[in-house]
Amino acid sequence: LSEKLWSVCASSDGTKKEKADDWLFVAINHPAGNLVGFVLRVLSRLRTQSGDQWKGIEPQHKQFFESILNGRSYSAELGRVILASQMHFIFSLDEGWALGRILPLLDWTNDSKRALQAWHGYLVWGRWTHSMLPRLLPCYESAFPAVHAEFGRFRRDFCEHLASIACFSTINPLQHGWLNRFLAAAELEQRTMWAAAMSGTLGQMKEPDAQVAWDRWIQAY
Repeated sequence: LSEKLWSVCASSDGTKKEKADDWLFVAINHPAGNLVGFVLRVLSRLRTQSGDQWKGIEPQHKQFFESILNGRSYSAELGRVILASQMHFIFSLDEGWALGRILPLLDWTNDSKRALQAWHGYLVWGRWTHSMLPRLLPCYESAFPAVHAEFGRFRRDFCEHLASIACFSTINPLQHGWLNRFLAAAELEQRTMWAAAMSGTLGQMKEPDAQVAWDRWIQAY
């Protein structure tokens, strides 16, 4: 039924937005976004029912998602926003497929409009995990030059994500080099947002996490 409904959505897009201040808001208020969310909830139930027998996303569901990932319709655009917003969940369902097909949505060098739409979804509902981060950090870095001009109100969310990565991940931001590259690319406003995000993140950390972050890189910084 969901596949039949998707064909209706994709063939009757109606009014199409070229720009939006919040693509996730647009997606969740459109039939296409609701339909993709429904299929993801179906997968959540199937995963729960399968327990230890879960083998990853089955081919028929991958085929449905591939039609969205490869689609050129407005409905496909909004469907990709929802998929990006649930990247961590999809990663838990099928790690290899998520890294190969969902994570590249955030890569600014592939398609800037598609990436911006995906970032709007990911920055609101998405979250990074330690196992995702080595492949995810290059996507963050690809967006560094565009944050000031393109991200609007999501600039603050982007900085908060970076603060969380700096404080809680096992990747040293100085040794890796991503922090210096971000600060070099950032405008004054983003550097101010970064400092505020770091202040808020450190204020919420409990010992010994704050001390570990201090010893690991903040003192040297």
